[in-house]
Amino acid sequence: MLHRIAVISLAVLAAGLLFASGDGAVRAETTRVTIIACENLAPYLDGDGGDATTPADLQAACVDALPPTGPVSVAGVEAALGDGNGALTWEELATVSFLDRNRISASCTYDSVIAQQTKPAAGCTLLVFAFVDDETPVTIDNDSGMTTIEAAGATTDFICTTDGAALGLDDDCSDSVASNGDGIVIFRLLTAGASDQEEKIVNIQQEAVQQSEAIIISDETRNDPNAALDPDGDGVLTDDGDNCPYVANANQHNTDNEPIATTGIGPVDVTLAYSDRDGDACDSDDDSDGAFDWQEGPFASLCLGVRPDPLLFDTDQDGVGDLAECDLGSNPLNPNSIPANPSAANDPDGDRLSSSWENGIGSSPNDADSDDDGIRDGVEFKGYNTSPTDVDTDDDGCPDGLEISSLDTNEVVNSNDLLIVGLSFASTTRPNIDIDKNGIVNSNDLLIVALSYDLACIPED
Repeated sequence: MLHRIAVISLAVLAAGLLFASGDGAVRAETTRVTIIACENLAPYLDGDGGDATTPADLQAACVDALPPTGPVSVAGVEAALGDGNGALTWEELATVSFLDRNRISASCTYDSVIAQQTKPAAGCTLLVFAFVDDETPVTIDNDSGMTTIEAAGATTDFICTTDGAALGLDDDCSDSVASNGDGIVIFRLLTAGASDQEEKIVNIQQEAVQQSEAIIISDETRNDPNAALDPDGDGVLTDDGDNCPYVANANQHNTDNEPIATTGIGPVDVTLAYSDRDGDACDSDDDSDGAFDWQEGPFASLCLGVRPDPLLFDTDQDGVGDLAECDLGSNPLNPNSIPANPSAANDPDGDRLSSSWENGIGSSPNDADSDDDGIRDGVEFKGYNTSPTDVDTDDDGCPDGLEISSLDTNEVVNSNDLLIVGLSFASTTRPNIDIDKNGIVNSNDLLIVALSYDLACIPED
C-alpha cells in the first residue's frame, strides 16, 4: 500500500469523509475498532492489571453494562493500561493480548450467557470497542447467526451512539458521544445459531466509514496457548508470514504482490516496484495505485465521475496508473485518454513531468532521474506509483530500477530480460514489457534494461 494522494485526491478524500451535522458544523467521521475477549479485559477493569481476576470482574466485563467511570469501568482500564489521564485510546487498548480476540463457541448464545452469567459468559463474549469522535450513531451489522447482548438476543442491527450513564448497554440514544466525552461505543458480541467452524463478518459503521472484522465460530477450548501464534484464527501463523495477522484471510490473497503475466513471453515477473506485504483483507489500497479502495469500485467515484477497478493498478491498460490519471486530468477508464506531456519550456529535463508538478512532489525539475535508479521521474510517477526520490520505494531490498527492469522470476537484471524485451520488440499489446510506458516496446526499453544490468536485490536480515 503505497499512497501518493495529490491535490485532487485530497479533495476527494475530504469529500468522502466529511459530512454536515445537524448544527451546520462540518465534522470528520473516524471509527477505529478493536475486538477483545471479555476475560482478557477483566483483569484491567479496576485499574490494576496485576491482581487476580475475580468473578465480579468477569461479570462486569462479560455481561454487565460497563460505565465510563467508577471502581470498575472504562476509566479503570485506562488507569491500568494508559497514562492515567482517564481517556482510554485505541492505542492503549491495543496493548491487551489479542488471544482469541475473534473466536466464539457455537454454544455461546445470548440465552446461555444471560442465564448462567459469568459461566459460560467468560469465553463466550467478545467486546467490540469503537473509538469515535463525533455525534453520529455507530452501527454494528452482523451476519446471520450473530447477535449482541445489547440487542437482547435478537439478530437485528443495534444502532446507537452511547449513553454516558450505561456505556455499552445503550437504552438512550439521545446522548451524543461528544456530550459524555469518552468517545467509545462498546458492543458485546455473541452467537445466535451459528455453526461450529463457520466464519462470520461483523461490520462496524459510522456514516460512510466502515470496518469489517472476521469472527471465527469454533468450539475448541478458548485461550489455547497456540492461539497467540495465530491471533486471527485463520490457520496461518504469524511466524510463517501471515500478511494480515489480526484479520482472518486463510488464502493470503495480496493483489499488489502477485506475479505479473508477461503475455506468453518468458516466465511471470515476480519483482514489483510498488508491492507491499499487506494482504487484501487488511490493505486499504489493494492495487497500490495510490488511491484507497473506497475511492474506487462500484460505490465511490475517484475522479471525473468514473470508478476504476480497486484491484487493477491501471484499469484501462494505457500505461498510466489510475490515481496518476486522476491527478493529471485524464480518464482512467479510457485508454485513449492519457495525460498530455508538458511543453519543453515547462519540462526542462524531459521526464514528462512539468516543473511545477515536480516541485510539488519533491523531485528535481532539472534532473530526469532524481534518485538515479535508472527510471525517469515521469515514468515512476505515472507508470508505477514509485517515488522519483527514493531508490527503493517499497523498502524490500530491491531497487526500483531492478524491480521495473527485471521481467522474469529471478531478482536480477540479466540477458533473460533483454531477450524478453527483444522478443516483444515493436509490440503495442504487451504493456507489462513496455517498461517506459510509452505505448510500444522499443529501444528505450532495451536501454533501461541495459542500464540496470547486473542489479540484484540486497538480502533482508
